Amino acid sequence: MRTRKFELGLLLTACFVAGCESSGGTGGLLDLGQSGAEKWTIWCQRTEGVDHRVRANLLADQLRQMPGLKPDKVRVVEGADGTTIYYGQYVKVQSPETGRLVFPREYLEDLAMIQRTTYRGTPIFRFAKPELMEAGPSAEVAQWDLNHCKAKYTLQVGIFYNTPTFQSRKQAAEEYVKQLRQDGFAAYFRHEEARSFVFVGEFDDSDVVQTADGSFKSGPRVERLIRQREEEFRYLLENGYRIRRKMPDGQMMVAPSMLVPVRHEAANR
Repeated sequence: MRTRKFELGLLLTACFVAGCESSGGTGGLLDLGQSGAEKWTIWCQRTEGVDHRVRANLLADQLRQMPGLKPDKVRVVEGADGTTIYYGQYVKVQSPETGRLVFPREYLEDLAMIQRTTYRGTPIFRFAKPELMEAGPSAEVAQWDLNHCKAKYTLQVGIFYNTPTFQSRKQAAEEYVKQLRQDGFAAYFRHEEARSFVFVGEFDDSDVVQTADGSFKSGPRVERLIRQREEEFRYLLENGYRIRRKMPDGQMMVAPSMLVPVRHEAANR
């Protein structure tokens, strides 16, 4: 049996989903770890147009004067066509009630204070919200975003999401794609707001076969790809594990990999 492994640091434990209806994983096919939790900040305001830098700095000064906030945590990021104000840096923590990842109390208190900040009686940061802090993938990895896939279909084989013990889902998905690429497979990733996906293979309409009963199934080329890495490509791995979940008919089973249409998006989250 050939298994896929790549190192990102500490080993991810099998019981990573608190409260989900699952019998657990069958053993990780990928060694995932956590090399640094995702960091969040508070997006406060963005100014555009004439004198956007001047107006942003005036607003930032109001924020620095807000009792309870720390002036050195206010950041003003200037761009060619606009300036954005941010506050603080936070890492999600495990909720003692639900076991899920939530923002810490410090974040909730800071956000409430920011949204109450006023200028001449007007709340100027009422739309403040969390924003993920990230530099984005490297140039090497960015070319493997699903937006660059020219095929009509691809096989979805992996899904990654943060848990209390694992908060590097984007890095893990990108590293998995990189390893698959090094092994000669056409692989891609897609980041969404809470999850990251991994796809392998490039297919067209000839790889979707209609059966006698009118349903559709994957064609021979898809099956040949799956057989190259049966342990990985036959299933939809969750954070590197085959997770058995309860289906509508009551059976416990691992979700299979899926041939999906390639969707091109204007921008990834």
